[in-house]
Amino acid sequence: MSGTSNEIRNNIADYNDHHGIKLRVSSENIIANNTARNNGNSGIYLYDSNNNSVTNSNCSNNNKTGIYLTNCCNNKITDNDASNSDNYNGISLHSSSNNVIRLVPPLVISKGELDEVISVLREIIK
Repeated sequence: MSGTSNEIRNNIADYNDHHGIKLRVSSENIIANNTARNNGNSGIYLYDSNNNSVTNSNCSNNNKTGIYLTNCCNNKITDNDASNSDNYNGISLHSSSNNVIRLVPPLVISKGELDEVISVLREIIK
């Protein structure tokens, strides 16, 4: 999909060969409350897309990445589940800048789990 000022809400995009939801050269879109699981590539993929909001979506259990941004700026990625992807990270940014990613940890977390999260964040920020 390519476009401006669209809303993609309350969809199920599971078990696709490639991406569940893909935006290419798109801006000012709202992607919210979607399920994009068990896809061959990413759950939600934004390419060369700016000023979008991806929120409250389940992008878990994909073959590569839960949420993947390439050449993207000024997007807000908040309150999503991008866990358990097979080959890459839950959320990946490639050649992207000025994006906001809000991480919401569980209310109960062990010290070992917290140490692991901190270790992964240090690797990502390098």
